Amino acid sequence: MLRFVPQGGVTWAANDTARLTYLAPTGETIRRVDYDYDFLEASGQTWKMRLRDEANATDLFVIDATGSNTGQNVEPAAGCNELSFEIVSLAGSQTVPTASLDLYAEMRNITVYATMNHTPAGGKNVVNLYEIARDLRAELTDLSSNETLIGSNTLDLRPIIADGFPTIGDILQEAASYGDSSQNRWAVGIRGSHLSTDSKPILFAEQYPVLTDYDYAVRVEESNLAPNFDISEGYIGSDENNVWNWIVVQYRDERGFNQWVTPDDNANLKDTTSISDWGQRDYLIRIGHADQSVAVNIGRRFLEAHKDPYWHMARSIKIEGHIRKKSGDLLPASQIQAGKRLRIENFLQDPALDADDLIFLITKTNYRDDKETCEITTGRPNSLDIYLAQQDLELHRLGRT
Repeated sequence: MLRFVPQGGVTWAANDTARLTYLAPTGETIRRVDYDYDFLEASGQTWKMRLRDEANATDLFVIDATGSNTGQNVEPAAGCNELSFEIVSLAGSQTVPTASLDLYAEMRNITVYATMNHTPAGGKNVVNLYEIARDLRAELTDLSSNETLIGSNTLDLRPIIADGFPTIGDILQEAASYGDSSQNRWAVGIRGSHLSTDSKPILFAEQYPVLTDYDYAVRVEESNLAPNFDISEGYIGSDENNVWNWIVVQYRDERGFNQWVTPDDNANLKDTTSISDWGQRDYLIRIGHADQSVAVNIGRRFLEAHKDPYWHMARSIKIEGHIRKKSGDLLPASQIQAGKRLRIENFLQDPALDADDLIFLITKTNYRDDKETCEITTGRPNSLDIYLAQQDLELHRLGRT
C-alpha cells in the first residue's frame, strides 16, 4: 500500500506535488498496473491524485474528488518504463488540515507487470503460460525463434511473480504447473533442432497427451527390448504412488501474506469416490503468489492426477535398433522422441481385470549411436480404472511379486 498523508498545518502552493517513482527493471517496459484506490479531498479545497506515465508524459489515472474503488487497471503506451504516484495541490495557499486523515491519497494491492520482448497476442493485460513461454523464449538466443510448439494456454495466472531470481526453467515449470482452465496437466521443455527451421533447439509448451492412445509399442518378449524390464503396480503405500484425494493449497496473496484454501472452502478440492475407495488422504501444496481462483485450479489439477492409483516404470527401458510404431512400421531407435506415448502390450495377464495394455508418456530419451540403443524414461501415466472397477478384489501385485 502507498499512502500520502500531508503534514497538518503546512501550506501548499498551486501545483505543488509529492510523488513516489517506480522504475522498471533495466531494458523492460511496463505493460499493466493493477490497483485499488482511496482518495479523500479536504473539505473546501481542491486536490488530485494521479498515476502518471513519466516516459510518455501522460496521466494513466486521475481523480480530483473524494472517491474509492477496487479492481482497477491501466495499460501504459509502448515505451513506458517509469511510473509516478502523486498527490497534487490544485490551488494556491492551501493549508493542510491538522486532522491526520482529513486529506490523503492511497493506492493498494498494486501489481506492476512488465515484459521485454513482444506484445502479447491478447493485449498487454495477458499473463498466461503461452505469453510467459514466448517472452522467455526470446531471452535465449541459443533457442529457435520458432514458436509453433508453444501451445495456446489462456489460463490467467495473475498475480504470478518470479520472486528471488529463479532460473528461466524454474519460471516455465511454475507457469506450467498450474495446468489449464480444465485442470489438464501441461509440460514445458526443449526438443531437438531437427524440428526447427533454423537448426536450433526448440521450446515447447503443451498439454500432456491423453494415455488412451499410443505412438510406439513393445511386447515384453520382443528381441529389441534390452533387459532388465520392470513395471510396478500403483499400490497404496509410502512410495511415489500414493493416492491423494483431499487437497489443501497454500498461496501468497498480493500483499505477501500466506493464505490457505481447503475442500471446506471449495468442494472441488476433494474426490468423494476416491475417499470412499481409499480413505481420506490429505495433501498440502505450497505455491507462490496467486489468488484463490488460481490456487483452486492448481489444486484441482493435482487432484485429477493423483486421486487414483497408477502404474509406473521402476526404471528406464532400452530399445535396441528399432521400435514398432502404432502403424506397425519400424522406426530407428535414434528417432524415438520424448513426448510420445509407449504401449506395453502384454504385461497384464489377468483376464478377470479386463484391463487395457499399459500406456506411458515418454519424458526423456538418451540415444547411444555406438550401440544403436535408446534409453527411454517414462513419466506418470493416467490412473488405471481397473482398481475402481474391481473394488471387491484385494490390492495385490500383478506379474512381478
